[in-house]
Amino acid sequence: ADLRRSRLLAADRWLAPYLLGLCLEASGRAVAAVEAYRHAVAVAERGGRPGLPEVDRDAATLAATVAEACHARLAALGDRGPRFP
Repeated sequence: ADLRRSRLLAADRWLAPYLLGLCLEASGRAVAAVEAYRHAVAVAERGGRPGLPEVDRDAATLAATVAEACHARLAALGDRGPRFP
């Protein structure tokens, strides 16, 4: 529930939706995980920040890595790309 709230409160950050996607996928909730991964990809590819000041200087590299990981998870779950506005 906390990751869901943080995803909504910081919609321009990609870390919370990425972690939420991992948690949802691990708990067998693939449809919800796809939505979270789509959100993370959309924010990361728009240049959003991770949401942790400690890693902001490496944000671009981390965002690219997270976007790649999300695309891989989306493909594994049968989804071909982000549709999050």
